[in-house]
Amino acid sequence: MKNNNKGFSLVEVLIVSFFLVLLVVAVVTSGVEMRSVFQATGTSATLQQEARIALNVIISDLRGSSMSVINITEDSPASGFDKITYKIPLDVNDDGVPDLVAGNVTWDSQYYTVEAQSDGSDYDLVKYKLWESPEVISENIKSITFEDSTDDTSLYPTEVRITLELEKIDGDGRVNSIVLKSTVNTRI
Repeated sequence: MKNNNKGFSLVEVLIVSFFLVLLVVAVVTSGVEMRSVFQATGTSATLQQEARIALNVIISDLRGSSMSVINITEDSPASGFDKITYKIPLDVNDDGVPDLVAGNVTWDSQYYTVEAQSDGSDYDLVKYKLWESPEVISENIKSITFEDSTDDTSLYPTEVRITLELEKIDGDGRVNSIVLKSTVNTRI
């Protein structure tokens, strides 16, 4: 009688098991890496959106101002934070037309500054308006600088250059940062 065993040997089963374990490890590792990349991309996109919104608010305000009423002061050279004080035409009735008093424009004083959060972990860009509560424009501020023609001779006398840097550490400990620059043309 002929012995016809058609099953797998123990060696064949062990070899196939080894390759299956390698395949599972590769899939799990790539899944973990994809999650990490997805999280980093999300943090970076959120940070970029936050920076663009903050920059757009500042640009909008400075376009309505005049260089004669803009004052840039350096908070401290080591901090990387500047403070800008400016005035925009007062528009009490929100009709888009500056209010005139005896034929002259009335100016509303405002300024942007960077302040540490109460726990000291982060810095906020804060906008102060006369007779209103402070408004946090952006969080995660690493530095902000304002330059005019006295700082950089390539700028026109009516221009202000803004450099805004945000930084955030994601859940995996990665540092995400973004730097945005813009040059604003103010009123004469």
